[in-house]
Amino acid sequence: MKAMHPPTETRHPKKKTHWSALLCSAVMLGLPAYGAEPVRDSPHAIYQPRAQMYLIVSYWKTKHPAVQTSDTFRLSSHIVVPDDNAPAGGTATFGWFDSGEVRLLHYVAYFPSIQFAQSARTVKPTKLPIEIGDLPRYAMICAWPLEDGKPPGAPIRAYAEREDANYTVKETKGHVNVTAAWRNVRVQNAEGKFADKDYCKGIAESKVSSAAWWWPAPDK
Repeated sequence: MKAMHPPTETRHPKKKTHWSALLCSAVMLGLPAYGAEPVRDSPHAIYQPRAQMYLIVSYWKTKHPAVQTSDTFRLSSHIVVPDDNAPAGGTATFGWFDSGEVRLLHYVAYFPSIQFAQSARTVKPTKLPIEIGDLPRYAMICAWPLEDGKPPGAPIRAYAEREDANYTVKETKGHVNVTAAWRNVRVQNAEGKFADKDYCKGIAESKVSSAAWWWPAPDK
C-alpha cells in the first residue's frame, strides 16, 4: 500500500514594487511625488503645482545683406496642475527683479485645460548684450479655472527661481547665444516677493495687469 502524502503548496515570490523607479518617472515628468504639500485655496488640484520658465536668445552681432540670418528672443513658461480633470482657464507669468520691481512676463487668456499650460512669446530686449542682472530672479506662474458664465475661479500659483549655475552665454565674433532657466521652488522661497498685490487675481478678473510688461508688450 502506497504511503499518502499531503499535497504540496506552490509558493510564488511576491512581486516587488520598485518605488525608486516610480519616483524617478514622476520627477522626469515634472510631476510631484505622492505626499507633496496640498495646494492652498484651490479645489482643482490635490498636490502642489510646479513651474518652469526658459529664455532663449540667439542673435547676430553683424549682418550681411547677402546672407539670410534670423534672431531668436523667446521666453516660455510652464505650469503643471496635477489634476486629470483640470478645467479650462487662463494663465499669467510675473517676474520679480533684484530691484524689487514686479513685471508681467506673459499672459494667455484661455487654455482648453490648465493641467499642462505651456506658452511662449517673443521678447524684445531693451539693450544688448543681455546680462544676468537684466533677468528676473523669481517667476510666479498662475492659472485660474474658467467656466461659462461664471467669474474666474481662485488662482493656482507656482514659483520658480533663476538657475544661475546653468546660465550660459556663448559668443563668437559675429554671433551670441544666451540661455537661462528658472526651476520650480517651494512656495515659501518666493511667495513673499509677490505679496504686495494679488497680481494673479487682478489679471484673472480684469484681463489687465497692474504690473507693467517686461521687455515691451507683445506686438509693440
